[in-house]
Amino acid sequence: METKALLCVMLISSLIMSCYCACRHRHGTSGAGSSGQTQATKYTVEEKDTLFKIAKKFGKDWRDIARINGLTNPDRIYPGDELTIPS
Repeated sequence: METKALLCVMLISSLIMSCYCACRHRHGTSGAGSSGQTQATKYTVEEKDTLFKIAKKFGKDWRDIARINGLTNPDRIYPGDELTIPS
């Protein structure tokens, strides 16, 4: 019985954390960003944007933009999201 209860607690905790992280990303509050040493640009995602297109527009690598913004899935950007573009 204790094992089942522990598994339930772990599953619920994992689900809550996943939802929390997804919500923070969705609202542009991932907490990741410029360290203050370099100037960064903010970009608001528009309809039909992809991380690759945004990176190309700024002459950057999409992986750097994903890393700086804490994006684990580069396909999960939405219109209205604010991204930090490294300088």
